[in-house]
Amino acid sequence: MGRRALSMVTEPLAREGVIFQPLLTELCLRCDLFSVCIGATRPLASYRVVSVRSHYNFCPALREKLRVVVVEEMPVKLAIEAPFIAPGAEIKYRKPACSGAPGCDAISVEEGERVRILRELQRIGDNLWLVEAEPLDPPSPRLWLIAKQKLLRAR
Repeated sequence: MGRRALSMVTEPLAREGVIFQPLLTELCLRCDLFSVCIGATRPLASYRVVSVRSHYNFCPALREKLRVVVVEEMPVKLAIEAPFIAPGAEIKYRKPACSGAPGCDAISVEEGERVRILRELQRIGDNLWLVEAEPLDPPSPRLWLIAKQKLLRAR
């Protein structure tokens, strides 16, 4: 079971079991509601709505009401540099020296964060593995700044 957090979603997503990825707009980082909206989530990570609260907040970026929900973090795909992979192992994530391969450019986990390896997905190079992992630490707000910079460079 992944980490749970409060977040806010649009009405169509506010149903138990719905899986979504939070999106960042230009106004999000300056918004007073950032920390209770997507600030407790990770960029490009998937979340499942666990329960829906009756409270609403108005989102100035989307110009609509957002519903408060409890979400559960889904596992993320990461490239891990190691001689072997052991499901269940808890490690501090280190960005591997690779690019272009699946999981190499992950922005949902920050360098030094603790993750639990859930399963090996595939070997993508010498001592390089694509794994499904569960982040154990709460996400840093810096992740959204990094994501914003990477997305702007990709344009």
